[in-house]
Amino acid sequence: YNFKDKKIILLPLVARLSTITNNAYKIILDILYDNLKNDDDYIILIRPHPGDRLTQEYLQQLYPAKNFIASKASLIVDILSSNLIITMMGSTVSTEAVIFEKPILLVNLSSDINEIDVVSSEMLKKKVAHLTSLDKLIFKLKQITETFNESNIQNRQDFLIDFFNLGKELDLKKLIYR
Repeated sequence: YNFKDKKIILLPLVARLSTITNNAYKIILDILYDNLKNDDDYIILIRPHPGDRLTQEYLQQLYPAKNFIASKASLIVDILSSNLIITMMGSTVSTEAVIFEKPILLVNLSSDINEIDVVSSEMLKKKVAHLTSLDKLIFKLKQITETFNESNIQNRQDFLIDFFNLGKELDLKKLIYR
């Protein structure tokens, strides 16, 4: 990508936008479009779900803005290129973004705070992700892209150790044949 002096917001889709247009990510995209379509400071990089046939042309039909871009790169390139990753709770991309020290914004569609999955709950507890509701999405997005610092390295290390067993030796035979 050749995005100079832009804030790159990565939205990795967990559903196929080209065939299922009525999903939670469509709601998030609508909010991003309504609020950022004319903001030259932001690029909304949409990562298609594997197998989706999302093209730039199709994306432009849905969201005719020059700052809405369909990704053609690998997930690693997309994460490395981004300033912020927005996902729904439970997305595996959010856990991968921790490895690359990227800020993560988890969107909660439910009004019940108890409906947070275990992984997202751990990410929030370790302070490696931020939680937002749909009505505060743009506010939190701007707040994080303006103020994020990489000082919580220990929090990330703690999460990676707990979640991925980073640096721990595992005896798979003992786990399988207890």
